[in-house]
Amino acid sequence: LLERIIYSARHQGYPLTAIPCLPVANDLSRGDQPTIVRHCLSVYGHPVAPAADVQASEAMGTWSLDATKVCIYFMDKVLAQQDGSGARDNRRKRPLTVAPAGSTTRSMN
Repeated sequence: LLERIIYSARHQGYPLTAIPCLPVANDLSRGDQPTIVRHCLSVYGHPVAPAADVQASEAMGTWSLDATKVCIYFMDKVLAQQDGSGARDNRRKRPLTVAPAGSTTRSMN
């Protein structure tokens, strides 16, 4: 779902630091519920819509993806494609919210 959200956002011209939940959810071909898309955005990012923006709030908000969390997602995907990867097994034991040693979480540009 994360990959489809990223593709949809880029296809519609939204930066990965300002993804509006409802327009992206409506664009997804499988017809995912906006609440599921919002949950995915909340796992891999954080809300950025100002409280004064009533339309964005009503539309489930605007979200900024966290570069570290997204990179960890893609790292897991690459490692999952490699047979017998011990690194993959070790990575799966750590929660997603833990960044690799020496890393900091930051928003995607």
